[in-house]
Amino acid sequence: MKTLLCILVSLTILVGCNNHESKLDDFLKHKLFGFLFVYDIYGFVNDCPPKNGTLNQGINTIHLNEGEAYWFDINTTSQPNYSSGYYYIGFKGLSGQTLEIGNPNCYANKQLTHPTYPRKPGGQAQSADIQDGFQMYALGFKGNRLANVLSKSGSSSIQIKVP
Repeated sequence: MKTLLCILVSLTILVGCNNHESKLDDFLKHKLFGFLFVYDIYGFVNDCPPKNGTLNQGINTIHLNEGEAYWFDINTTSQPNYSSGYYYIGFKGLSGQTLEIGNPNCYANKQLTHPTYPRKPGGQAQSADIQDGFQMYALGFKGNRLANVLSKSGSSSIQIKVP
């Protein structure tokens, strides 16, 4: 994207050095900036890594090595806790792992001025609720969202409880 932007700016400078005005010059000087400005605001790009899996309702066990992340969505028949598609998902490390949970929106704009690809795992605020040994998180799956779990320390299996 940056290469395309550099080419367009260079082309605008080169064409701007001519003494005669043409329709191309007018487009490049006036409308190109507007187009790039609008694209930067509304040009959404999928910035999440590929999905590792879809978790079914119940308790799912996966293995994570230290520093490894797992990106997932859910397949459940239960109703979300909120109208915006949030579910309470539980996480439990089976051997004292330190886990970090994330739930980013997988589309991001401002790709010209502030590119964010790829989205990093983790960063979700921890819930105070603990149910049956599972630390509960309110994670949204409406739209184009994926949740993720990152093993910050330790390598072992973890359990994820899907309602």
